[in-house]
Amino acid sequence: MARLWVVCLGTCLLWSVCECQLVYKLKNLACEPNPKFVSNASCKLRAINWNKSVANVSCFLHEKIYPTVQVQFFKKDYTNQFKPFLVDVKMNICDVIQKKSYFTYGVILWKIFKKFSKTEHICPFYDDVVVQQGYLESDLIPPLPKGIFQCSLTFWSNATTPENWGSVKISLESMDMVKTKKKSRL
Repeated sequence: MARLWVVCLGTCLLWSVCECQLVYKLKNLACEPNPKFVSNASCKLRAINWNKSVANVSCFLHEKIYPTVQVQFFKKDYTNQFKPFLVDVKMNICDVIQKKSYFTYGVILWKIFKKFSKTEHICPFYDDVVVQQGYLESDLIPPLPKGIFQCSLTFWSNATTPENWGSVKISLESMDMVKTKKKSRL
């Protein structure tokens, strides 16, 4: 019996030492603005290291916007196609900002946007909207299985006849952290 406990305890300790940290690396970024409402849209992705790449997004809004955002997640399967994965929701971002709604995906999206944006954090959004050096932290996002995902954010006007303002598609990879070997100095 004592031997069984030693084996179980040893296995647990070994498992915790071998377990790697999960990271989300941005792989691709595409903006599709509606020229009627948005101009000077720029989406750029820059690799920092094996585990991290940062996004720089900027655009100019022609009108004030009270955005409704549709968030959809897709997972790349073995046929190399993106299939729907768990999340397909619409939410009013202004309600999340003003704390009228505590919708989980809205709160996550707002925390990421607020951390990396240089715009006024009020509703409605207007003029320049800029996100600089944005990346995904593993502590903000629920754990995803390993693989390649695509997150599609579609922005709608919050009017009686909703109009599409544009969309942003973000491809990301959920993977174990890559640890680089450092050369020893002799």
